Amino acid sequence: EPTSNTTIYYGVLANRDIPAGSYSNTVLYTALAEQPSEIRVCKENGSVCANGSTGTPTSITLSRDISSTPITIYTSISTADEDLGNASVTLLSGNTQVLACYDAVASLSDGFIKVDCNAPILPQGTYTVQLTLEKYGRVLSQSNVLTYEGTTSLDSITTMQQMTSAICNNAPIGATARLRDTRGRGNAGTAADSTYGIVKAKDGNCWMTENFDLYNKTISASESDFASGTYILPNSSSWTTNDYTKALIHKSTIAGYENELYYNWCSATATTNSTSPNCSTSSQVNQSICPSGWKLPIEGSTSGSYRYLLSESDASSGNILMDMSNEAYILGFNRYYGNYSYDAGDIHQGNQSFFWSSTPYGGFGSAYTFTYWDSGLSYPNIYRGTGSSIRCVAR
Repeated sequence: EPTSNTTIYYGVLANRDIPAGSYSNTVLYTALAEQPSEIRVCKENGSVCANGSTGTPTSITLSRDISSTPITIYTSISTADEDLGNASVTLLSGNTQVLACYDAVASLSDGFIKVDCNAPILPQGTYTVQLTLEKYGRVLSQSNVLTYEGTTSLDSITTMQQMTSAICNNAPIGATARLRDTRGRGNAGTAADSTYGIVKAKDGNCWMTENFDLYNKTISASESDFASGTYILPNSSSWTTNDYTKALIHKSTIAGYENELYYNWCSATATTNSTSPNCSTSSQVNQSICPSGWKLPIEGSTSGSYRYLLSESDASSGNILMDMSNEAYILGFNRYYGNYSYDAGDIHQGNQSFFWSSTPYGGFGSAYTFTYWDSGLSYPNIYRGTGSSIRCVAR
């Protein structure tokens, strides 16, 4: 093992008044065998982590519905000393002290010093851990070793754009919320109420319980479900053919359903703003006009599709239901909520309603939908020029 030599000099102050004779005393030396600067943040005890054999910092998820999260901070200091004295832990963002990890207690684990404390709830980000061991006069600091994934409960967010897979995963089945789309709702996003109902469905996904509602506005990638740039949502218009060469949106004028919007597939998938290029792709589309963190459902039997949602739910009385401790929760997919369709200048009322998926049907100008008919539920492909409703599911 590495060794080091240090020369120590002694000095004695003698009392000249004491009697002549032989005198002796004991000098106690305390030394650290090593001078580490490494800190490990771990969820499990063990000298392996203390020794630094694992190089990946632990990612700690905090939830707003608890006051703190216990964490263990390991050091590389090996000692047999049982009396370790006081310890304190500070978390920093950059050079700014954020909060202390409180109730810090130092103890031994496999002969190495560890510190247990309760971490405060912090915003999403990466933090520097600064550990002070008062008895040893040591301050250990390690950058970017503690990562918070951020708040993870559904009731801790207020906007659609804050939704993450962790937040939805941690929500119990049946959890609900009203979340605001930061882009607004309605014409140019100016509706006074820009929130949507959200529910954690029995299929394990978070779904909008209301139809998407935004038109006549330019939306940006930072707030939307596409990679870069901006996308122009057109104003309300009427069309008399199944036009899938450009983005089209129609606003209903039916009494009681004036705010219902019908999007053709080009506009729903943010595929094109104009006649060139058209949205005749035959490949699965992975973008939409949904808020960032959300997407159009896909067609198929996998999670995030209407088929999977229905396979995990109960269909009864024209509503999609979830069994939650013998209570039925209505997701709101039914023909009585004004979720009709717009097809070549005519709104189909009362007997059918269509909801777009992001999955095209071949290259023949069609795409898959989830559809309510009087006779039941189906997943037909329809012309991409048809105006249909939009529901988004969290990514």
